[in-house]
Amino acid sequence: MHGKFERKSFEGLKELLTALGAAEHFDRASSTPLTTEIKNDGDTWTITRIRPNKTVTNTFKIGEVSEFQTLKPGAVAKCSTAIVDKKIVLKAQEKDYVHTIEKDGDNLKETVTVKGMTAVRISAKV
Repeated sequence: MHGKFERKSFEGLKELLTALGAAEHFDRASSTPLTTEIKNDGDTWTITRIRPNKTVTNTFKIGEVSEFQTLKPGAVAKCSTAIVDKKIVLKAQEKDYVHTIEKDGDNLKETVTVKGMTAVRISAKV
């Protein structure tokens, strides 16, 4: 699942942000270019999100609870980490949030579920 991927689509993002009371962020979130780089060494994974104005890198070990940096300055999410059915599963410890990452052919498919609302991001390998 390692490699570099560029976002192609993010279905359900507007509905998800609206349900979370953050609809004003949709235009920026949907139009800002995003490259995701995934590396792994055994059970240790590094996911880097590269945007024009900010890059966020998180390194974690599968099976452990890790702190994940977010786009919001100073905001950290504590998540359990696992691999289930060939998918990386990140589940927040303190909020209703699940993020799965999987290969879908040559693409990277990420499913984000927050408070029962789901959005799916598809990124193509570069």
